[in-house]
Amino acid sequence: LWIRSLTLIFGKTVHAASAVLAAFMAGLALGSAAGGRLVDRDRISPLKLYAILEAGVGLWALLLPAVFDGIGWLYAALAGPFEKLPVALSATRFLLATLAMMPATALMGATLPALSRWAVRRRDQIASRLGLLYALNTLGGMVGCLAAGFFLLEWLGLRGTTALAVTGNLAVAGIALWLGRGQEAGKREAVASPAPPDPREREGPFWLVLAAVAVGGFAALVLEVTWTRTLVLVFGSPADS
Repeated sequence: LWIRSLTLIFGKTVHAASAVLAAFMAGLALGSAAGGRLVDRDRISPLKLYAILEAGVGLWALLLPAVFDGIGWLYAALAGPFEKLPVALSATRFLLATLAMMPATALMGATLPALSRWAVRRRDQIASRLGLLYALNTLGGMVGCLAAGFFLLEWLGLRGTTALAVTGNLAVAGIALWLGRGQEAGKREAVASPAPPDPREREGPFWLVLAAVAVGGFAALVLEVTWTRTLVLVFGSPADS
């Protein structure tokens, strides 16, 4: 929905789509880093924090149509002076898209650390339960992309589909609050928290592992943009429908 809205403002170009995607991923990264620090402080139970995050995503999504209107006006004012400066124009798209989506995507990014803290009770569960959470979230994202792109936009329109997604966010927030009722911040989680890993168990420099993860993300998103541009030549622009 947001890609469709912003490509109507920025144009149906690979630069515009890349700016939107980069802004989306920047918010997820920032939110994940901040969420991990926040959930470790034990000031609020993980499920309650997750409920707040999901509700925040839904509420910001309700405000985004008005935000996009403002972004469109601002971009129209800046596009003229930057028309012959493609780098500046691309930077403008990225900054405006980031300003619009950062609150929601940062909240999205923080949801995985919150749920991870709740789901992992023992050290031997870290890999399996984190893997399951990520797999289910990614599977849901895939279904959401297919449903929105192929069916919901045609059936419900932009506003109706947005309302449906927001309803989903708020429903999830309500379920998390219900499941987390009675939990005290830091009490149950402190008992269940996994022990910190022994630094001697790490194979190779830790910074090198982190760098490899970053390079892996870089390569994955480069391929996504490349394949999108290639498939557009076959199927047409995703914003044409």
